Amino acid sequence: MSPTTSPAPIDSTANLLDGQHIEDRFVQSAGVVLHLRWRPAKCADGQAPRVSLLCLHGFLAHARWYDPLMACLPEDWEVASLSFAGMGQSGWRASYERDQDWQDVVTVCQALGFQNAPILFGHSFGGAVAIHAMSNAPDAFARLLVCDTSMRFVPAPLGREWKSQRRYYANRSQAEERFRYIPEQPAQKPWIKDFIAHHSVREFEQGWSWVFDFARFSGPESNRDFWNQLIDVYETLPQRPVFIRGALSALCSPAWARAYHERLGPDAPLVSIDDAYHHVLLDQPAALAAAIADAAG
Repeated sequence: MSPTTSPAPIDSTANLLDGQHIEDRFVQSAGVVLHLRWRPAKCADGQAPRVSLLCLHGFLAHARWYDPLMACLPEDWEVASLSFAGMGQSGWRASYERDQDWQDVVTVCQALGFQNAPILFGHSFGGAVAIHAMSNAPDAFARLLVCDTSMRFVPAPLGREWKSQRRYYANRSQAEERFRYIPEQPAQKPWIKDFIAHHSVREFEQGWSWVFDFARFSGPESNRDFWNQLIDVYETLPQRPVFIRGALSALCSPAWARAYHERLGPDAPLVSIDDAYHHVLLDQPAALAAAIADAAG
């Protein structure tokens, strides 16, 4: 019996993305140009992609957060990730409405020309938008997968308004060094965090700063209502989504998982990814890709 050789560990983003063809695309929606990352399927001649997948990122993130995950998904899938308006390379609006986010998702879905009705995957804030998109346009998507979106089972009080002001840094390196996950957590794969940080800053006239529009910070009233009502929308969906959580997540903790099953029933689909915190797609992209493939059937 010949000896087997274990594959070399993936210890850099360059290694992970080597040989991947991921391109930038742009779609106009309600007067704003939205940026997407697009990975076409590798199929045999004459064969269509087996699965189409559209991914939505978390709050203040952007489409390139999905590059590592795209590299782990089956090659015969076509996959896209969207930067919401006011985030990443997408255009900015004078003001931001929650309903416009899910409407942008539907517009993008139609414009991309997927060869199948796409599965919609949303992480954190992106999962909340995905729930509203599926609720309002169920025929646009094959099914919904939600990842570590902290739905509230007990309404939360108003709380304090989240305020922040833009800071500028003298150069790219200084800005990248200030990059932090929200909520903060250990970087399971520091080289992925460095990759995301590199694509999360850009140069303004005043210096280097974050790629998102600070006007995306909503007032406490609309933010509270958006999250408090999310579980009610979730329960009305015609097909129960598969919910994926990080086993170490502070937002979707074991106590949260128990409340999830108490509210939705013991058979409500819930998958936990080992050794993953809230940012599952960056902590364990290969394991998350396997969970998505399993849910896709």
